[in-house]
Amino acid sequence: MAGGIIEYLAEGAWTKRLHAGWAAHCGLHAARIAREGFTGPRTVLEGTHGFFFAFSRDNKAEYEKLTDSFGKDWLMTGLTFKPYATGTMNQPYIDCALRLAKRGFPAEDVAEVQCDTAEGYVHRLWEPLSGKQRPPNGYAAKFSTPFNIAVAFVTGGAGFEAFTPRTVRDKRVLALAAKVRYAVDPDNPYPRAYTGHVRMTLKDGRTFEERQPHIRGGVHEPLPRAELEQKFRGNAAWGGWSRPRAERFLAFAKEAFDGTMDLASFRR
Repeated sequence: MAGGIIEYLAEGAWTKRLHAGWAAHCGLHAARIAREGFTGPRTVLEGTHGFFFAFSRDNKAEYEKLTDSFGKDWLMTGLTFKPYATGTMNQPYIDCALRLAKRGFPAEDVAEVQCDTAEGYVHRLWEPLSGKQRPPNGYAAKFSTPFNIAVAFVTGGAGFEAFTPRTVRDKRVLALAAKVRYAVDPDNPYPRAYTGHVRMTLKDGRTFEERQPHIRGGVHEPLPRAELEQKFRGNAAWGGWSRPRAERFLAFAKEAFDGTMDLASFRR
């Protein structure tokens, strides 16, 4: 439950799924006990034994970035809706893979796959390469760029159904993932932008390549409403909602900010 660490990557454990909700739970609990007089250090972030020094490698922090434009720039307006049910950094690679799949050649014709990537991606998405090419479970597969490229190309999608015990054993997906390699691009703009690049060389020598300069769904390229609704329908179906129930919620969502919000009709 310790937020900020990513050791779940080692074996595809589920802890990342817990962190956001657990943080919200802790925030509410902190507010409630503070209301009752419970005290905490005012320098919890920047203090000698505070959060910043616990998690940073040195003490050369730029604290002013926390308050620059405070009250003027609203981060909520820059939120990104992920198109696919996988790690954020993998989203542009999936777009590249899906566009390549539309070229019409089968996965079996691919001889090798080469990707440019950022140094910051390597320890999360690429290494150990052999392990990323054969992730142990569906959740670990989400943090493997080779698997993401392969499953998107072979199945034509990357929703919840692409990251399951069945897909991580799919021979066609694994065969293509085994051909994926990477090279670090020193000029990659990460973390200012999440990019994607996939170059597929076929057995007959032909080469096909796609690049994605940013993640779709954010300020650079917002998702159209139709794609957002399609993703919602897929998520709702995966979670056990019926199609009529999902459509009823979509109809409500179109008017959610126009009046009083009532979620009672969507209870099980």
